[in-house]
Amino acid sequence: MARAFTFWKRMVQGPTRFLRFREDDCGVKECCRGHLAARDLLEDAALRLPARAARELREAVRPYDEIFESRSIADPGMPVSAFWWNRRFVP
Repeated sequence: MARAFTFWKRMVQGPTRFLRFREDDCGVKECCRGHLAARDLLEDAALRLPARAARELREAVRPYDEIFESRSIADPGMPVSAFWWNRRFVP
């Protein structure tokens, strides 16, 4: 989980080109969309942790979520059932 947090933090704070999908994107999060896979892992951990620990994790992640949200736009083609970060892309 610490590696996922560090990766998410670095990716959203880095240049936006790191958040864009490559033209040869294979569609597999772990391969070409690592930042989304890392954020998925953090959410999975928060869902499994006790309430207090989950709240602390979400509070730690929130500033980086806000950065990602400010640097991305909504993708109306994504299903609403997907986590919010999977429904956004970087132009």
